[in-house]
Amino acid sequence: MCNTSIMVFGHTPRGPLKILHDEFLSVDSPPDKNVLDYASQFRERLHRANSLASLSASKAVMKRNYDCASVHRHFEIGDKVLALLPIPGSALSAKFLGPYEIHDCLSDTDYVICTPERRRKTCVCHVNMMNSAFICIFISHIVFLIHSALNSIFTHCPKTFKIL
Repeated sequence: MCNTSIMVFGHTPRGPLKILHDEFLSVDSPPDKNVLDYASQFRERLHRANSLASLSASKAVMKRNYDCASVHRHFEIGDKVLALLPIPGSALSAKFLGPYEIHDCLSDTDYVICTPERRRKTCVCHVNMMNSAFICIFISHIVFLIHSALNSIFTHCPKTFKIL
C-alpha cells in the first residue's frame, strides 16, 4: 500500500501516538535526572523567564492607555439611574430602562437598584451598565423644548414646512 506521505518523504512519518507509544514502552534509556532536581530547575527557569518578561511594566502601559478615555462614575444611594437590562420577553436583547433608584452600594463598581415593575424587585448592576437618569431626562427635555419652539415658529408657515 502506497500513501502520499511515503511518496513525498520516502517513509511513514511518526505521529504523536506513535511517539508516545515509543516513549512509554522504551526501557533502554533510564532518566538521567532526579524528579526533584528537574522540578526545582524548572521552577528556577520559570522565575527567570517571568522576570525577563516584565509583565508589570506592560500592564501599567496598557492600563494608562485604557484610562485615558475612561470616565469615573459614582452614584449615591437614592440617585435615579437608567439601567441596561434585558427586555422582558427577549432575553438576548437589552436596552436602557428606568429610571430606577439606587438602593445600596456593594462596591465602587457594583450597585443594587430597585426594579419594582420587574419580576426581581432588586437587581445588582455594574457601573458600566448604568447612566444617570437626570442627564438623560434633562437632554430629552431640552430636545422637547427645542422641538416645541420650532413648532411655534413655523405655525405661520404653510403646512408643508410644519415640523411634525
